[in-house]
Amino acid sequence: MLESILRKTVSVAALFIGVGYVLPSIATVIMLNYFLSQYPIETSKNVYMISGIILFIIASVLLMAIGVFIVLGGIQYFVGNVPRKIMFLGILLSSFYLLCLGTGSVLIMQEISLPILLLIASSILVMASVAVYMVPSFRLKF
Repeated sequence: MLESILRKTVSVAALFIGVGYVLPSIATVIMLNYFLSQYPIETSKNVYMISGIILFIIASVLLMAIGVFIVLGGIQYFVGNVPRKIMFLGILLSSFYLLCLGTGSVLIMQEISLPILLLIASSILVMASVAVYMVPSFRLKF
């Protein structure tokens, strides 16, 4: 009885969280596309700005995909399966999302600061650690 209620609650919460990832990202992509159309490609500064905005658009699309994976994981949890593959893809996409944000920030600001450098380095470390964790070989695990 309690397990059934818990499964339903977790799947409904995952559904709302996933929708919460998708809907604001749609508005962000629309605003970034408008912002992108305001910069002509004339100087190298504008090219860097456009490249950073494009990376932010890619990050927003990745956030929408993460929301879809959260919904799918909640549905699989409701059915009774442990969604290991969806968790793996979600974590990889999340770290790639952070990488796009960090690189886009560097391109827009045209200067490297310590927080942006740590954002880029941490996302690369997360991608590597998730790949090592998901490998079936036990020699790579600590």
